[in-house]
Amino acid sequence: MTPRQLKECCNLLPMSYITSPRYDVLLTPKHHAAKIDDAEFDLQATHVVQPPSKQPRLIWNLAHWFIGSCMLLALAAALVFHLPWYKATFYSTVVVWWGGDPSAKNSGHYEMVQPTYFFLGIVLPIAAAALLFPLIQGSSLPIVVTPLSHWLHSKPQAFGYRVSCGEILFVAILLVSNMFAGYYQYTKRTMAMTSSSDSIKNAGIALGYMSMFNLTFLVFPATRQSFWMAWLNIPYANGVKYHRWIGVATLVALVMHVGIIVAYYANIDSLVTLLPCWDCDLASAEGTDRWQNVFGILAFICVGVVALTSLPYVRRNHYEVFRTAHFLFVPAAIFASMHRVPILYSVFASLVLYLINRMYSRETTRAPISVARATAMPADVIELTFHTTTHYAPGGTVWVRVPALSHSQWHPFSIASSPLHTPGLVTIYVKCLGNWTTGLYHYIQECKRKRFLPLMYLDGGSAFTASRTTIFPSAYRHVLFIAGGIGVTVLMGQITHALYTTPHETVWLVWHVRQSEMLLQFHDWLRDLEALASMNGSRLYIRLHVTRDPLAIFNVSDHHKGIVPCFDVHAKPVEATPQANLSFARRTWMALLAFVCSGGLLTLALYGNALQTAQGNYWPLQRFVAFCAVVGGCAVAYFVVSAASSVLPSQQLPVDMTPLPPKPATDTVLFLLKYNVQTIRVDWTVLLNEIQQQIALDDMVGVFVSGPKPLIRDVDDNIQGRPTFHVHHHHFLI
Repeated sequence: MTPRQLKECCNLLPMSYITSPRYDVLLTPKHHAAKIDDAEFDLQATHVVQPPSKQPRLIWNLAHWFIGSCMLLALAAALVFHLPWYKATFYSTVVVWWGGDPSAKNSGHYEMVQPTYFFLGIVLPIAAAALLFPLIQGSSLPIVVTPLSHWLHSKPQAFGYRVSCGEILFVAILLVSNMFAGYYQYTKRTMAMTSSSDSIKNAGIALGYMSMFNLTFLVFPATRQSFWMAWLNIPYANGVKYHRWIGVATLVALVMHVGIIVAYYANIDSLVTLLPCWDCDLASAEGTDRWQNVFGILAFICVGVVALTSLPYVRRNHYEVFRTAHFLFVPAAIFASMHRVPILYSVFASLVLYLINRMYSRETTRAPISVARATAMPADVIELTFHTTTHYAPGGTVWVRVPALSHSQWHPFSIASSPLHTPGLVTIYVKCLGNWTTGLYHYIQECKRKRFLPLMYLDGGSAFTASRTTIFPSAYRHVLFIAGGIGVTVLMGQITHALYTTPHETVWLVWHVRQSEMLLQFHDWLRDLEALASMNGSRLYIRLHVTRDPLAIFNVSDHHKGIVPCFDVHAKPVEATPQANLSFARRTWMALLAFVCSGGLLTLALYGNALQTAQGNYWPLQRFVAFCAVVGGCAVAYFVVSAASSVLPSQQLPVDMTPLPPKPATDTVLFLLKYNVQTIRVDWTVLLNEIQQQIALDDMVGVFVSGPKPLIRDVDDNIQGRPTFHVHHHHFLI
């Protein structure tokens, strides 16, 4: 369709279809009052800030790779525990430290040998990396980009451009480690004269140890402030994907473990061993075996419920069920620790780190977030802008909770702003894709009608602890951003940030949407990009594509998707505060004390098996107290640090609010003509050839893609295999 034909078609439509409607917004008045005045407030954009162009110093490079070495050491230690070296060398050496004789069974304080191994091999490296990483992350130096980065993100043609080399390497390491652990656990129990039934049992035990190996790392990728994922520069959504993969490996090994053990007891006509006994001696072999089996079955049931409620259908349509069922990991961990003691030692580091992250989140979400702007826009889009006193990472992930919709649900969204462009403000955009997001749209409208500010809570996760200059697109001189629909929000802050930090960078933006109304809601942002590029001398190329009716306008009605708006909009004033971080000192002390207190209490609970009687009747109590010692140590650390200090932002930014006029209306026809909006999808071959003609032969182009799976697959099919383009994906559907 030519521009002339497009304009002639527009003349046949009512004016309401040509000009986008003017809409009001909710803005936070001064002093965070609950009532809204007629005046509107917002922050004005700052002038161009040129951060210092510094390369990572040697000490920071060494610290960066030291953290990586600690992570590799923890992985190796979790695997070596299952290999012959542990029993042949480590045990015989360390048992002497605890007053034992290697040639005598259970001599000295033999019960401390396994905790010592896991402390030296897993807990100590992970604790050191967890304490050091915030110092590296909070520095103003750019992140370290390894030469292998391009290879890890590339997708080989042999797998149809569907999985990256990094993902293949991850799966390969996971499978090989499991095979090694299972093989050595099986062979050390299987002798030449072992019966077939015992071989079945040994295979089941080996599979159990494989699941224990996977449990060691199951939690690391999914925590909101995971230093593992931040060090690897892996977004939260990708980390959740790895969490699912490890979970699948754990579940498969666990199902096979339970199935084979049940088959073994059925083969020897002893299924009663899987049932509890109420009159047997717990210290006897029969009592110990039967109750350990019972605890294992209880742990398996809890894990099974978590797995079933994690299916995509349940996760997307019944999020509350999915989230609530995940708390079964607590009894699952307790029962698993009572099933086999080494399980507690192997998950100690991940459990403590998870509790530390929960403490961080609790401290920063005590009060509601100060809302600077809340707008229910056309095209099913919600704009939320919050005040913040700290820097943050553009494109990072934050979590939002709205008590009017749910008191327990936290939903992740991508940061669409840059602290260099709007200091003191952080903005996210929400697309109505489900019941919760649609309810949020109606809630914003309800607050506007009743003239009350929306009540929300914000958890910044690791996005508010990262340095303001550590952004991955800055590693390239030429960057191509490809977005589909609301997936552009992941890239918005990164594009804006890149125009500030790398003024001579060449930036291409290719954005596909279904209707032009989606583009109109981001007209101000597109204008800002053009102004920044003109001011800094950057080359900016914007290509917008509408894949359906270019003039279709749609809004969320009051009964959209069957949701009837009915909210308990708070009438009492609620004191809201800007987003603030815990100070670096407080974070460090909290983490350090958590590891020290948990480890100290666990040592007291284990040393000498003091809670057991001479006959060992109270071994279930011993193991239960050991688990409680880990959790209790973190609680002690939390209360000690909370009593000693208060929440302090790591870096204060001025929060200045000035009145702003209402947003001007955007003429649809002029917008489509100005940006030459195309009504067909982009021709990737033509676009890539144009880009290659504009760059030097030895230059590389960083490609950042965010959008639905069909768009990502289309990009991979056309760009993967071209050595000039380094493709990185953002998965925004969780």
